[in-house]
Amino acid sequence: MCRVIHLLLNGLVTDERIRRVFTIMMHRMEFVGELAALQVRHTSSMNEFTRRLALDFTAAAEHEGVELLSPPQLLATGLRSLLDGLMHSWLMGVEGFDLEKDGIAAIQVYLVGAGLPHAAVVAAFEEAAALPGLARMPCAYESKIV
Repeated sequence: MCRVIHLLLNGLVTDERIRRVFTIMMHRMEFVGELAALQVRHTSSMNEFTRRLALDFTAAAEHEGVELLSPPQLLATGLRSLLDGLMHSWLMGVEGFDLEKDGIAAIQVYLVGAGLPHAAVVAAFEEAAALPGLARMPCAYESKIV
């Protein structure tokens, strides 16, 4: 989960192509007419991402021997919404925040608030950040503990 989040935020900050795609999808597109099918595909993808996040929350809690403070599906929906909001604000040019640094800090607060141990969350993000270039790139969303 942390690896995918780090990859996403880092990609938006460092890769102009990724930034353009997200800018178009989040700010310049209306899903009407012939693009209505794209909305169905996008919604399906977001639902799958949320489902996998819920599985990751469950796996992380089991691995750490802790009880989550809310149901995994609710936590996953909240985390996806937090990510969407961070990306939306950053792409809109909200000043004074570093998407990668501040975004990861906000997500860490969320994960700890969900019941995951602070040390494990921080370590997972540090591990994700230490992976070189393409080694960080999952072929598909790969469910990893924390």
